[in-house]
Amino acid sequence: MKNYLFKICSMCMVLLVAFSHLFIENVCAEELGGEKKETKGCGEVWSEDYVDGWTLKWDTGYFFDTLLEAKNDEYDIKYSYDSECNRVSKSVNGVLTQYCYEDGRLVSENKDGDVVKYIYSSKNGTVMLDGFEYSGKKYEYV
Repeated sequence: MKNYLFKICSMCMVLLVAFSHLFIENVCAEELGGEKKETKGCGEVWSEDYVDGWTLKWDTGYFFDTLLEAKNDEYDIKYSYDSECNRVSKSVNGVLTQYCYEDGRLVSENKDGDVVKYIYSSKNGTVMLDGFEYSGKKYEYV
């Protein structure tokens, strides 16, 4: 059991390290008159290609890099994104999960027919994630 938990934690940690790079501003050193260049990126990947036994493949963006693939001896994970940088699919060893968005919010994910629907509410103009529905049962965040 410990070994299984370690593998899960190790994978999560690597992916957390990988995803942390998504929020680091990737700013080009060159600027035109104080304005950032209108290019996709600097041509320089700011994210690591190899972390703790994982080989990572990135798409270099202007403000952040997007993780496309993560591989090790056990897992082959691939991600795809829409034009708004929302993740639309994830494949883990060939098992596909698809994500659906409305108004920029994740509303559902589907993995082999298992669907998770996310529940939102609006209060004072702020939209909040309240919980999710899975297999006909609702779960609320408290």
